[in-house]
Amino acid sequence: DTIGAGQSGADHAATGNVISGEGTTEGTTNADVQGADGASVSAVESNNPGGGASQTITAGGSVTINGQYGVLTLHSDGTYSYVRTAGTPGGKQDVFTYTLKDGDTDTDTATLTIKIDDSGVTVTTPGADSAGTTVHEAGLPARGSEPAGSNEAANSETTSGSVTFTSPDGVQSIEIGGQPVSLAALANATLNTPVTVANNATGTLVVTGYSYNAATGAGSISYSYTLKDNTSGDTT
Repeated sequence: DTIGAGQSGADHAATGNVISGEGTTEGTTNADVQGADGASVSAVESNNPGGGASQTITAGGSVTINGQYGVLTLHSDGTYSYVRTAGTPGGKQDVFTYTLKDGDTDTDTATLTIKIDDSGVTVTTPGADSAGTTVHEAGLPARGSEPAGSNEAANSETTSGSVTFTSPDGVQSIEIGGQPVSLAALANATLNTPVTVANNATGTLVVTGYSYNAATGAGSISYSYTLKDNTSGDTT
């Protein structure tokens, strides 16, 4: 079965029947073959790392088992529901092995594979020459032998803004200017405790806030840039 790109939670559960094939991606053409006495699902286990031991399913009952990226509920009649955990990566699959038992207690095993489609990441940055990307040398304070800028009081050597992004498959890592930045550090970034991303003779870039909502996939990174010295060009 398949979970669509960017989908998670109970509203986007993958459902079907492992015995009849109804509701699955492959359909009834790949239904399990039952004997004359019929069959029911008697056990299930996760094939994923840390999946744990097989769980027994009693007649008329069901079990809930954790996969690597979501949770499977499987009933003895073969019906199932798989709910992906919000913020888990896409382009993956959860695999479960279940046991069929007929009226004569003969058993056989088969697998249920839940494929999770991958969704891309979109990033929106402030436009060039916008308030969040422009600083002015006129706002520079006196430094060394150089005098202050022509409008030091304006503090226009500093600017701030935010970068927004959408990542339905969670956030595994973030790079800013080609440099990896710790997610744990970003989570604690504030105006009073910023995270320094770049610091050179020209200026300093810090992150002052970070947020991410796993349920919606929406996030933002707030930043501040301070020019330290005049430059020979217009872009820094």
